Amino acid sequence: MEEGTRRADLVAVDEPGRKFKVHARLLDQLHPVGELNQHPRNYNNGDVDFIRESLDEHAQYTPIVVNEGGYSERYGENVIAKGNHTYLAALEDGWTHIAVSWINVDDDALDRILVVDNYSARRARIDEGIVLDIVEERGTHGTGLTDDDVLEMRERNDRPLAFVEDEEEEAEDPADEAPSPPEDPKTKLGEVWIMEDQRLMIGDATKVAHVQRLLGAEKSVDVLITSPPYGVGKVYEGQDETTRSNEWRLLMDAWVAVWKKVAPVGMVNIADRKVGADHREEHTYGEFVELCKAAGWPLIGTRIWGKVLPVWFAGMYYTSSYRAVDEWEYLGLFGKAKFVKRLGEEDDWRFRGIWRIPSVNKNDDHPAKFPVELPRRYVKMLTDEGGSVVDPFVGSGTTLLACHELGRRGFGMDLDPGYADVTLQRFLDFTGIMPYREEDGASWEEVRDEVRE
Repeated sequence: MEEGTRRADLVAVDEPGRKFKVHARLLDQLHPVGELNQHPRNYNNGDVDFIRESLDEHAQYTPIVVNEGGYSERYGENVIAKGNHTYLAALEDGWTHIAVSWINVDDDALDRILVVDNYSARRARIDEGIVLDIVEERGTHGTGLTDDDVLEMRERNDRPLAFVEDEEEEAEDPADEAPSPPEDPKTKLGEVWIMEDQRLMIGDATKVAHVQRLLGAEKSVDVLITSPPYGVGKVYEGQDETTRSNEWRLLMDAWVAVWKKVAPVGMVNIADRKVGADHREEHTYGEFVELCKAAGWPLIGTRIWGKVLPVWFAGMYYTSSYRAVDEWEYLGLFGKAKFVKRLGEEDDWRFRGIWRIPSVNKNDDHPAKFPVELPRRYVKMLTDEGGSVVDPFVGSGTTLLACHELGRRGFGMDLDPGYADVTLQRFLDFTGIMPYREEDGASWEEVRDEVRE
């Protein structure tokens, strides 16, 4: 005999001629399954598969009820009054014995017991609030509830589905805070801004002249870290669904061709696009890997960013039974990289394939913003102090903040002046260092606060 686990006194036997799984206190009530008979008038079509799963998970914890038949004139001996489907489930699973509680009634009483047992269960009023509390605490495993059951129950009870992460949820990173983009940006296309050891240009990542101006005296950088547009509606993407995919491919081809000559290795954060009215998924990352391979910037390896969303409904599919919420993205490393030991034991994420990093809860400043911790890890992994990093789609400046924090020289570019405004203000708020415009030395504060006629 093998005792069960999880603080339950279970006895499971599976040997030639004997098979059952019951709670220990039911051992003295075991009876051969082959000597029992299903009630011939049982009209309830129970879920035998579900009961089999329950027996396997929890064992038999209550006996079935069987009539001895001493007063029966019609049904005979050993007819099941309660637990007909438990009997069938045990039979299908090959049990030889099952726990039984015995009664001795006539056929009329047996029929009435059958009816009252089935209908009392159906007429029971369930407090779904308590059920949901239990599911949140214990999970659905072993309950017979599906995800659809839980979602429907939550909708009926007006309870949004909270996301409960197995690992302890990390505190929000102050560096992730950022202002919303202005309706009337103060920066202009072609400008270069200096933020102490960081450079920002409002320019086109696919134009060599813009790249050269951003880098200044530099001819190359140590690493590229970016999250390119992949269907989030930014101004440099197609403005309608029919052309968006083609324009995305052309954009990716163009910027990879330029930047692979500047950075020997690059980390690209990307997710799969949802396209069309029915939001069908296109394997954006797979396309990008093949594109880079053809361009001579092959994939080195892939990690997964698990976003650790604070709530399920942060994704658009939280009420869907067949679509997953957007709680992870790809982190692809491309190009050629030499092994250099830069990380220590305190960097326990260094060898992990899945990085669980909280998503940015408020993401008004940029629709594809990633948390500072993400570029922070790659900057530490791939560069030395004083090294150089470029982000050709810098957005709200996350990569530049990570570079400044770790003592690296950062170069960022974005086509949208509104996001440049966000980057400059965010850098000022977080570091206290005033950015200035390279061409005339005007401070960000002066440009930001000037009144336009």
